[in-house]
Amino acid sequence: MFYGIGAAYSSGTEDHTSTFISKGIACIGWDSKDAPAFHEMLRQINIGDIVFLKSFSPKAGLYIKAIGFVTSSKILQPSETDNLGYAREVAWKFHATRQSNWLWLGRLQDKYDFMRGGTMYIEMNPDVQARIIAELLK
Repeated sequence: MFYGIGAAYSSGTEDHTSTFISKGIACIGWDSKDAPAFHEMLRQINIGDIVFLKSFSPKAGLYIKAIGFVTSSKILQPSETDNLGYAREVAWKFHATRQSNWLWLGRLQDKYDFMRGGTMYIEMNPDVQARIIAELLK
Protein backbone atom coordinates (compact mmCIF):
# COMPACT_ATOMS: atom_id res chain seq x y z
CA MET A 1 0.00 0.00 0.00
CA PHE A 2 0.95 3.63 -0.50
CA TYR A 3 0.18 6.10 2.29
CA GLY A 4 0.39 9.86 1.93
CA ILE A 5 1.02 11.70 5.19
CA GLY A 6 1.12 15.42 5.89
CA ALA A 7 3.92 16.85 8.00
CA ALA A 8 2.47 20.34 8.45
CA TYR A 9 0.73 20.94 11.76
CA SER A 10 -1.33 23.90 13.02
CA SER A 11 -3.10 24.56 9.73
CA GLY A 12 0.16 24.33 7.81
CA THR A 13 2.19 26.79 9.87
CA GLU A 14 4.52 24.19 11.47
CA ASP A 15 6.29 21.92 8.98
CA HIS A 16 7.91 18.90 10.66
CA THR A 17 9.24 17.26 7.49
CA SER A 18 12.91 17.58 8.49
CA THR A 19 12.20 16.15 11.95
CA PHE A 20 10.28 13.20 10.51
CA ILE A 21 13.21 12.46 8.20
CA SER A 22 15.96 12.91 10.80
CA LYS A 23 14.14 10.71 13.32
CA GLY A 24 13.09 8.10 10.74
CA ILE A 25 9.38 8.45 11.51
CA ALA A 26 6.06 9.43 9.97
CA CYS A 27 3.53 10.82 12.44
CA ILE A 28 -0.07 11.79 12.80
CA GLY A 29 -0.50 14.56 15.32
CA TRP A 30 -4.14 13.93 16.19
CA ASP A 31 -5.31 12.13 19.32
CA SER A 32 -7.31 8.94 18.75
CA LYS A 33 -10.45 10.56 20.20
CA ASP A 34 -10.29 13.36 17.64
CA ALA A 35 -9.24 11.26 14.64
CA PRO A 36 -10.11 7.58 15.11
CA ALA A 37 -10.00 6.88 11.35
CA PHE A 38 -6.38 8.06 11.09
CA HIS A 39 -5.40 5.87 14.03
CA GLU A 40 -7.08 2.85 12.45
CA MET A 41 -5.22 3.54 9.21
CA LEU A 42 -1.93 3.85 11.15
CA ARG A 43 -2.59 0.42 12.72
CA GLN A 44 -3.20 -1.13 9.29
CA ILE A 45 0.16 -0.06 7.85
CA ASN A 46 2.49 -3.04 7.40
CA ILE A 47 6.24 -3.44 7.31
CA GLY A 48 7.36 -2.73 3.75
CA ASP A 49 4.46 -0.43 2.90
CA ILE A 50 5.45 2.81 1.19
CA VAL A 51 4.78 6.10 2.91
CA PHE A 52 5.39 9.53 1.52
CA LEU A 53 5.32 12.98 3.00
CA LYS A 54 3.09 15.18 0.92
CA SER A 55 1.93 18.69 0.46
CA PHE A 56 -1.34 19.40 -1.28
CA SER A 57 -3.33 22.47 -2.12
CA PRO A 58 -6.32 22.61 -4.46
CA LYS A 59 -4.55 25.17 -6.64
CA ALA A 60 -1.08 23.60 -6.93
CA GLY A 61 -1.94 19.93 -6.53
CA LEU A 62 0.21 17.18 -5.07
CA TYR A 63 3.86 17.54 -4.10
CA ILE A 64 5.93 14.71 -2.63
CA LYS A 65 8.65 15.73 -0.18
CA ALA A 66 9.92 12.32 0.94
CA ILE A 67 9.38 8.62 0.23
CA GLY A 68 10.25 5.67 2.42
CA PHE A 69 9.43 2.17 3.63
CA VAL A 70 7.84 1.26 6.96
CA THR A 71 10.37 -0.77 8.93
CA SER A 72 8.55 -1.81 12.11
CA SER A 73 5.12 -2.93 13.22
CA LYS A 74 5.42 -0.87 16.41
CA ILE A 75 3.32 2.27 16.76
CA LEU A 76 5.43 4.89 18.50
CA GLN A 77 3.77 6.98 21.19
CA PRO A 78 4.03 10.78 21.45
CA SER A 79 6.61 10.42 24.25
CA GLU A 80 8.85 8.63 21.71
CA THR A 81 8.42 11.27 18.98
CA ASP A 82 9.14 14.51 20.86
CA ASN A 83 5.38 14.90 21.20
CA LEU A 84 4.81 15.05 17.43
CA GLY A 85 2.18 12.35 17.71
CA TYR A 86 1.73 8.68 16.98
CA ALA A 87 4.16 7.29 14.44
CA ARG A 88 5.57 4.45 12.41
CA GLU A 89 9.28 3.98 11.83
CA VAL A 90 10.36 4.71 8.27
CA ALA A 91 13.55 4.25 6.25
CA TRP A 92 13.47 7.36 4.05
CA LYS A 93 14.92 6.66 0.59
CA PHE A 94 14.11 9.97 -1.09
CA HIS A 95 13.75 13.35 0.53
CA ALA A 96 14.07 16.87 -0.74
CA THR A 97 15.15 19.59 1.65
CA ARG A 98 13.91 22.44 -0.55
CA GLN A 99 10.50 22.91 -2.11
CA SER A 100 12.12 23.41 -5.50
CA ASN A 101 13.27 19.76 -5.33
CA TRP A 102 9.94 18.24 -4.29
CA LEU A 103 8.29 15.93 -6.82
CA TRP A 104 5.40 17.84 -8.34
CA LEU A 105 2.51 15.78 -9.66
CA GLY A 106 0.04 18.67 -9.88
CA ARG A 107 -3.73 18.29 -10.06
CA LEU A 108 -4.53 14.76 -11.12
CA GLN A 109 -8.15 15.26 -12.18
CA ASP A 110 -9.10 11.87 -10.74
CA LYS A 111 -11.78 13.02 -8.26
CA TYR A 112 -9.51 11.91 -5.39
CA ASP A 113 -7.88 15.25 -4.63
CA PHE A 114 -10.24 15.83 -1.70
CA MET A 115 -8.47 12.93 0.05
CA ARG A 116 -4.98 14.25 -0.67
CA GLY A 117 -5.60 17.39 1.40
CA GLY A 118 -6.06 15.45 4.63
CA THR A 119 -3.65 14.36 7.32
CA MET A 120 -3.29 10.83 5.95
CA TYR A 121 -4.75 8.83 3.08
CA ILE A 122 -4.20 5.74 0.95
CA GLU A 123 -2.94 6.70 -2.51
CA MET A 124 -4.81 4.62 -5.08
CA ASN A 125 -3.92 6.40 -8.34
CA PRO A 126 -1.68 4.09 -10.43
CA ASP A 127 0.10 7.06 -12.04
CA VAL A 128 1.10 8.41 -8.62
CA GLN A 129 2.17 4.94 -7.49
CA ALA A 130 4.28 4.49 -10.64
CA ARG A 131 5.95 7.88 -10.11
CA ILE A 132 6.81 6.94 -6.53
CA ILE A 133 8.26 3.58 -7.59
CA ALA A 134 10.27 5.25 -10.37
CA GLU A 135 11.77 7.66 -7.83
CA LEU A 136 12.67 4.79 -5.50
CA LEU A 137 14.38 2.90 -8.34
CA LYS A 138 16.66 5.79 -9.36
